[in-house]
Amino acid sequence: KVRQATLSNMFDGSKSLMNVREGDVLDILEENIGPNNMYHLCRIAPQSVKGLEITSKSSTQLRNQISGVGWYPKWYLEQI
Repeated sequence: KVRQATLSNMFDGSKSLMNVREGDVLDILEENIGPNNMYHLCRIAPQSVKGLEITSKSSTQLRNQISGVGWYPKWYLEQI
């Protein structure tokens, strides 16, 4: 498990893990992938989104956060 340590507003590629917020806990599914092995294949760990109030507008986004999988630059992550 890793924690998202800093924010990257410019990370928005087609394989990117989106909607990651500072402090979110990510599960690493595969390490060192993509160009120059600069990314990890991650998903947002379900426990990192517990306690959020679910509304009709946020339920789709929350579901995507829990089940979403994508690349995330490893230099923005810290081991926990």
